[in-house]
Amino acid sequence: MYRVVFVDDEPWVLKSLIHFIDWPSYGFSVHASFTDPYDALDAVKADPPDVIFADIRMPGMTGLELAQHCAACGVDSIFIIATAYADFEYAREAIEQQVFSYILKPFEKDVLIGLTQRLQKALQEARLQQIYRLVRSSVLSSLTFGDDPEHTLDLLFNDLLDFVDSDYVIAAVDTRSPSTLKALASALPPITLYGTRHILIFSTPEDAWQAFSGLPPQEFRVGLCRNCSHSLSFCMRASLTALYSVSFFDVAPPILAYSDHACGSADRYGKRLTESIRTQDWSAAEKTLQDLEELSLGAGLLIHQVLRIYQEFVACIREFSPLAGLSDAVYSFQNIFHLCSVFPKASQLYSHMRTLLLSIRGGDNRTAKDSRLREVFCYINDHYSDNITLEFLSTHFHISLSHLCRQFKKTAGMTFTEYLFSFRMDRAMVLLTATDLSITEVSERVGYADYFYFSKMFKKYTGRTPTRYRKDKGLYEVDSQS
Repeated sequence: MYRVVFVDDEPWVLKSLIHFIDWPSYGFSVHASFTDPYDALDAVKADPPDVIFADIRMPGMTGLELAQHCAACGVDSIFIIATAYADFEYAREAIEQQVFSYILKPFEKDVLIGLTQRLQKALQEARLQQIYRLVRSSVLSSLTFGDDPEHTLDLLFNDLLDFVDSDYVIAAVDTRSPSTLKALASALPPITLYGTRHILIFSTPEDAWQAFSGLPPQEFRVGLCRNCSHSLSFCMRASLTALYSVSFFDVAPPILAYSDHACGSADRYGKRLTESIRTQDWSAAEKTLQDLEELSLGAGLLIHQVLRIYQEFVACIREFSPLAGLSDAVYSFQNIFHLCSVFPKASQLYSHMRTLLLSIRGGDNRTAKDSRLREVFCYINDHYSDNITLEFLSTHFHISLSHLCRQFKKTAGMTFTEYLFSFRMDRAMVLLTATDLSITEVSERVGYADYFYFSKMFKKYTGRTPTRYRKDKGLYEVDSQS
């Protein structure tokens, strides 16, 4: 709520003004009242309110003089001058002192309500302008001193850490369409954050939804965060988290508001998954992954919550690190940008998690009736770059081809060819982002001697060519249609 202070040398006028309307219902709280303008000046200099109602004629200092002293001291409160005189000279002087408005005594309820509505609109616009200038200045500063996208955002978030305000909405927008940006620039111009990502600031969620409602959904992605006493840094992070979640989970329509309501659900799923692995209850672990995937499809989780579950999952998986080849396939992600650089889509992450799960569960008799199947998975994970075929595995491990085919599909939930392809592509993604190997070398490392065939398969799996994937590194280019 906006805070208002009343100043009048007549106590009965103050009482009348305070109780004349229900101020909270119009977005204002009565912060203080004074009969002495000098006491009022000392108080507002120490703790400036949003609005000051002051009588124009008071002993020792007029309301206009109070406004003048406040301006000289840097107090930017909005002034409303109350007067019993419909005198043009007072009105002229009020305008010269940049007083917002003046109101005649005796007060009329309709006039006062109309004034509060005008005040609220003016205060919202002023506050948005303040936030806009702060964000724009911080973005320009962080882009100047940041040497990579992640470092740039860290600088920006730190710069905005101490700014706490309320009643605004931050929108992180990803669009390549100039016409979309132009349509959104009717109030405050978009602030370009990085590449195709921009920041917009709105007064209310309704204003934000209305701004995007008439635009073609294929032209943009949006993450929203409404501030409720959080820092501006938190709101910026949250809006970007929601934006990345739109792309990661393929949310439709492509606009998502940040919420931590699902945090408890995320913690429960993470605990269920790790407990299932530690007790080797593989059917429960697979069921938890399925539930997670279904919840994600309904935008019931945000990307940072899935990242936290994955980190807990990896910590548990590492308990099985003696398994040959497994540690080489387990990725560690510190933030959502790193996660998206390897797995732009949630389905790819869940597929990777299933691959890891299968790698450690192969020897458990409850899910793999043939204990030699564990050896098969170990061999694939350790020799994925070789020219492996199902026929070779059948001969090498002395398992009939038909039995191996059935057991592999039953245990993995996919064919041998699908499993090997997924494992190779996951490994290629991390090699492209974590090493300086040439794309030809990456291709050979994951079992593809033909560079062009590897590029074709990689684009089929990720939606990007290896060159484009490495160039973007996914940090600010989550668009899988590139």
